[in-house]
Amino acid sequence: FQLRPTPIMDLSLAFRIGLELALALNWLHSWAIHGACVVHRDVKPSNIGLTADLSVRLLDFGLARVVKKDANDLRLPPYAMTGKTGSFRYMAPEVARLEPYNETC
Repeated sequence: FQLRPTPIMDLSLAFRIGLELALALNWLHSWAIHGACVVHRDVKPSNIGLTADLSVRLLDFGLARVVKKDANDLRLPPYAMTGKTGSFRYMAPEVARLEPYNETC
């Protein structure tokens, strides 16, 4: 049994992938969707896809939730989502401690 060397990704491509992913998450969280935002809740490497031209696609919205904007408070309401949801290695520490989701998660 021999391990094959893992190809190293070009730094400029890695930067572009990270930037596109950050822009996608920012758009989901930006209240752009009819006064609500989408919280993915399972962002991890296997849920990030690349098209043939190497554009980034965020995949698997099975755990995602739409959170409506509260007119008085732009933070996520504490009752919106609780519990361990997603992949443990990639979840926010607050979520792992079973604290309610908030704007820092």
